[in-house]
Amino acid sequence: MKDPVKGFRVDLQKLREDIEGYQIREEVRRVARHIRDFKTELDGIEVEVIDFDETDNSPFARIVAHPNFNGWLRPYNWYKDHSPIFSYSSEIRIFYQSRYVKEFEVTPGVVGIIQVANNAIDLRAPDRKEIISNEKSEQLKADLKKEIKGLLYYMISEGTDDQIEIYQDLLTSELTPIEYKDYLKYTILCDSSRLEELLEEPEKLKRMSVLQILNKLEEEAPTAEPATDLRIESVQINKPMPRGTDSTESRSQNRVGENLPEMKEDKFLYYVEKKEILDYAELLGQAIEFKIPIILIKNKLEIEALKLREDVFHISELDQKVEWAAKVENVGPVDLTEDRASWIFRLISKVMNLEKSPFIIGDILATRTVTFGPIEVDREELIPFGMCDAKTQIILIDRSKLQKSGLRASSTRRLLASDILFIGSNLDTIAHELTHLLYHTEDDTASHYRLQLDVTRKLTETIFSEDFEPNK
Repeated sequence: MKDPVKGFRVDLQKLREDIEGYQIREEVRRVARHIRDFKTELDGIEVEVIDFDETDNSPFARIVAHPNFNGWLRPYNWYKDHSPIFSYSSEIRIFYQSRYVKEFEVTPGVVGIIQVANNAIDLRAPDRKEIISNEKSEQLKADLKKEIKGLLYYMISEGTDDQIEIYQDLLTSELTPIEYKDYLKYTILCDSSRLEELLEEPEKLKRMSVLQILNKLEEEAPTAEPATDLRIESVQINKPMPRGTDSTESRSQNRVGENLPEMKEDKFLYYVEKKEILDYAELLGQAIEFKIPIILIKNKLEIEALKLREDVFHISELDQKVEWAAKVENVGPVDLTEDRASWIFRLISKVMNLEKSPFIIGDILATRTVTFGPIEVDREELIPFGMCDAKTQIILIDRSKLQKSGLRASSTRRLLASDILFIGSNLDTIAHELTHLLYHTEDDTASHYRLQLDVTRKLTETIFSEDFEPNK
């Protein structure tokens, strides 16, 4: 026989097999922790009574105050988060007249404790455990949505990069990139020391055992201090603003970063995701060397916001290009010697099965420009031996580089010894440019070198053979 108590006692003994004891205890605490009219004991221990604006001290637990309700809200990630209050719940708990009613899902991933004002909702009789679906309940949901949206803006504006990553699915599901883009702070890589730090991070982790990593994290973890509650007064949202802040209130610097500049015409920004650092290490080093800033993408929000920009590209599109621009003057033979050279070029074209000669003699002034992404890294004015434009099917030969000192000015239509000497002296240039024209190859490649040897072999074996007849 147990001692009598003032009030009543409930003894639970034979629970159903599908009900665990911890579920009963949690449900009692959930109901009793906001009741001040009487004291509740569970297993001989008094249940602590708390106010509706007492949060669980999580980083983004925010107090809300509205004419129709009060309490607090917070984001909740089932897999990465922890809360002693919401250990297996993912909805907002609704109370009416200090009595627990039910869990109310407004936005998946947002939990909280909300006390609804008298007559702000209608409850279904007789047990009053169900909210009647009507204009009042729809208004409650709409008002809570506004509070949640303000909370999300605050999270993006004030959260650390790690916190943003934990709740990125919630943020991207409830806000569009246009809504949150102005609150993002990007990390921009501008110096090699920061890049070296990022490259060392995964390498260090590879060399460390699991125990070493856990010990390191424990050593580096700062002592957590209880978060200061922020009361959020409800206002009509016309422009996205972090709740609980205004133009005069200083904003915290939890997340260090920069806003992205608007680029001028023909100028671009480039980005790399943090998980890709090792894959593009060499390219990143070159970009920093040429003072091209690279945006380091740390979460889903940043990558989605970048899609709104037409001047931002992935680092894989940041490559080195070599472009040529040429000016040709005094085009065509200027004397009988060059006229003979033009006849020889027509002969060579016939050997290579070209309908007409692509060779043009002139004075060439060429500009070679090397760009790395948007940056011009080298510009050189030079006079090349020859240049090939595959589009127009033209090969330009500079007369100052043409080896024609022994060439005779002759109108005969048979090969002379001086012609053979001329071809041999200029054979490398001729074969090189013909290879570009015929096979569209690029300089300094194995395929170009191999094909140039084939062109050279065909020219020499045909022209220098005893059976060759130029007039056929």
